[in-house]
Amino acid sequence: MSVEDCILNKTPNLLLDTVDNVTADMVVCRMVVGSRDSVAYTDEHELPVMALLEVMAQTMSVWSTLNQSRSDRKIRFGILVDISRMIVTRNSHLPQGMALVITAHLDRQDRGYVRFTCEVKDELENEILATARMTGLVPSDTQIHDFVKHTELNRL
Repeated sequence: MSVEDCILNKTPNLLLDTVDNVTADMVVCRMVVGSRDSVAYTDEHELPVMALLEVMAQTMSVWSTLNQSRSDRKIRFGILVDISRMIVTRNSHLPQGMALVITAHLDRQDRGYVRFTCEVKDELENEILATARMTGLVPSDTQIHDFVKHTELNRL
């Protein structure tokens, strides 16, 4: 399935190409480095390895968007609130044309917070390029209001 139908991100901020599978506790997406125009790429259409954080976050967003739409809830942007246990096996850039498989497994869901264990693999070599545990928040109206009120008070 095309990722454009499953995520709020749009070009030039979108990196993923397709959605392979989405269940209640897992999502699998794919992308080819340099297959679309994006601000994340170098002039040579390579992907810096640190941009794999965004790739994993977008995969989490696909899961969130599809699960919100299934429950007839209002679709909202999520906020990445924590990244832990990140391991990257490359130290530079991923070359143009490299096919990636991105998997996110839901570990926990509570009061709008979701925690996933994410993995990015080189599809051809079946090599793990990056893993991370990532926590996101899809805020409720109350949480948004509280955040804005707290932010405004900190500006005084």
